[in-house]
Amino acid sequence: MAELSPEDSLRLNVMLAGEIQAIRIDAANMTIYGLSPRGTATVKLHPAGRSDQYLRKARELLAGFAIGSPGGYPVYLQRWTRMGQARDKGLDRLLLLGEPEAVTSVAYSNGLTDELARRAWWAMPVADHARRMLERECVVQGQMGKVLADFLLEHLPFENNAHIIMDTVRILLQPGLTDTQTRLTLWRKGEMDNAYQAGFLAQLPDDIPEQLSARDNFNATSEKLAGLISSGNIFAQYLQRILSGPGQTFFHAYDELLRHPADKDVVLALLDALES
Repeated sequence: MAELSPEDSLRLNVMLAGEIQAIRIDAANMTIYGLSPRGTATVKLHPAGRSDQYLRKARELLAGFAIGSPGGYPVYLQRWTRMGQARDKGLDRLLLLGEPEAVTSVAYSNGLTDELARRAWWAMPVADHARRMLERECVVQGQMGKVLADFLLEHLPFENNAHIIMDTVRILLQPGLTDTQTRLTLWRKGEMDNAYQAGFLAQLPDDIPEQLSARDNFNATSEKLAGLISSGNIFAQYLQRILSGPGQTFFHAYDELLRHPADKDVVLALLDALES
């Protein structure tokens, strides 16, 4: 297997000697990019033989620098990647490998921070990473929250999988990520694809757009239930909730969605929403 040329090896080592925060590899163009506080550094590789073998040598150099393992991203970590079980310590080093699975490991990790999310997003800006990173409160409330939410909003019209649509809408409805008008627009898209509205029922059961009025007997019934409610009777509490405006809105939408669900994932989401 051909070794890295002295010139390419030197350029990579010079890049790594700087304040590199993440690595991205463009295998098609044989180019390695490095993110630093000053911008993006670029190293163009010049293979003398087979490109794949040459690139493997470059990956070995990166792995040796990042984690002290020239063999690359450990196999056992690949198995854990999508389970969020990557060790919190050293997540920043994984982003120096230039390996897609390593970036995914960081995006899924419980130890993710807003800064790590910024680096991971630069390394691999894909919708699934945006969704998983927005499940972390520190990212939702951080500088990356709006960046990732805007990306998901832009790409949501191109999704056709009901489960992904519901998941994305649920995530976007977290406080601070979307404004009232955007939420209303998403709700009305449910007129064409009810997976959108299923996401609302899962995330905002008591704050669905276009609220209906409470039942005519809401006030009278609430008075009769007041004693039971104050004593913590959950059945009385649920009955009052059902008769209220938000409750009537929820069950009206629920009934409409259950009549013509997009697929079985929507049905399962509705059953989960009813339980909450």
